[in-house]
Amino acid sequence: MDNYTGKFTIVLVDDQELVRAALALLIQSSAEMELVATAGALDEAVRYAEMLRPRLILMDVLPDPTVFEASRSLVQRLPGTRLVLLDEAPLDANIRESIRVGASGYLTKQQPFAQIEAALRLAARGDRVYTPEVARRLIFSADGVRLASDAPRVLDRLTPREMDVLVNLARGSSVKQCAELLGIGASTVGNHKSRLMKKLNVHKTVELVHLAVREGIVPGRPGPHGSSSPRI
Repeated sequence: MDNYTGKFTIVLVDDQELVRAALALLIQSSAEMELVATAGALDEAVRYAEMLRPRLILMDVLPDPTVFEASRSLVQRLPGTRLVLLDEAPLDANIRESIRVGASGYLTKQQPFAQIEAALRLAARGDRVYTPEVARRLIFSADGVRLASDAPRVLDRLTPREMDVLVNLARGSSVKQCAELLGIGASTVGNHKSRLMKKLNVHKTVELVHLAVREGIVPGRPGPHGSSSPRI
């Protein structure tokens, strides 16, 4: 942990104006944080970060295909700045990317602000910070941090055709519809489905959907009680 004392400066990035405003008010109410800029888009965020060189960037996982590459670039170019990603729900694909780009943490908007504030204080002093739900999915070792499911990555066990079947089922297709989309027989789809469920150790179609959303191969949104449902 760094011997960092005093207030730490923050650039806040979120594309939702209401969320950005709420987080800004909460940050400004903290005695240990100084909000120096807010941004609603990635280009703004990069510009403010490079100009102000804050101690910490709290960045939403923006709906921008370059958000992770921009994050990695900031981490590399601003060694005195810690970057923490903030997401709607903890998707494995995004957690994996946060580790790859060198982010100092991965938090979610479902956390109480007191937890977010405490995590930011730790991140500003050099710690890595994760929500408890995310931390349970990680393996910490002398070699670094990785997702437990990446040993090996769970989807790497599937054949290309099994992946096709998984994607279509996760998007809401029935076995019959999946067969029509792929140009194969329904019984063949059924066989692929049985094999992929066995490989992935799931027993219900809804579990396949949740896995596909969590792995980021189909888009999803937070569901009740922290589950996810696909955007079909």
